[in-house]
Amino acid sequence: MTSESPAGLFRGLFETHLHVTDLEKAMRFYGDVLGLELGLKETNRRVALYWVGRDRTTMLGIWERPPWAVSSTGKPVFSQHLAFEVAFDDLRAAIHRMKENGVELRNFSGQITDEPSVFGWIPAASIYFSDIDGHLLELIARLDGVPAADIGIVSLAGWNDLLRDKEGKASLSERALRSMAEPRDRDPISDLRDSLANPQRHEI
Repeated sequence: MTSESPAGLFRGLFETHLHVTDLEKAMRFYGDVLGLELGLKETNRRVALYWVGRDRTTMLGIWERPPWAVSSTGKPVFSQHLAFEVAFDDLRAAIHRMKENGVELRNFSGQITDEPSVFGWIPAASIYFSDIDGHLLELIARLDGVPAADIGIVSLAGWNDLLRDKEGKASLSERALRSMAEPRDRDPISDLRDSLANPQRHEI
C-alpha cells in the first residue's frame, strides 16, 4: 500500500466541455477565430471536439445538447470559465492575433486592455476574453521567478518593475505595491463576469 493520494498519479487535465447555444456558430469561433484543431464533429449528438496545443494532450468539447443535462433544449447557457496555457514568449503574439480577429481583451479587473495581469502567487501572466456564448476564457503564461503572493495581482508592467527593483536590491514600500496593483472596488471576479456579461459579438 502507498500513502500517495490519487492526484499524485495524475498527469494533467485531459479534457473539459462547454455548453453552447449554436454548435456551428461556436465552431466558427473556436475553429476560425481561435484556430483550434478540430478532432471530431458528431452532428447527431451536436458536439465538436477540439485538440488544444501542438502535442494534442488536451481536448475541448463544445455541446449544443450536453449529455450532463437531462434536457438542455431551450435552456440558457450558464457562463463557465477555462484557461488556455501559452508560453510567455508567445503571449504577446497570441494577444496580437486575438486583436486581429476582433476579440476584445480585458485584464483581471475587467478593464479593456491588452496589458496582461500577473498573479504573484503562481506567478503567471493572464489576459481574458469571452466567446459568443459569454463563457469566460483566458490565456495564461507561467513566469519564471519565485512566487510573491504578498503583491497580489498587478499589471505585467508592474511585475516587471518589481523584478527590476529586486535586482537592484531595493525594497518596495507598501505604497509602491499598492500603486502597482490593479484598482478593484469589489471582488475582481465579479467585476470581470459583469463586464463580460454582454460580450462583444464577433461577426463569424
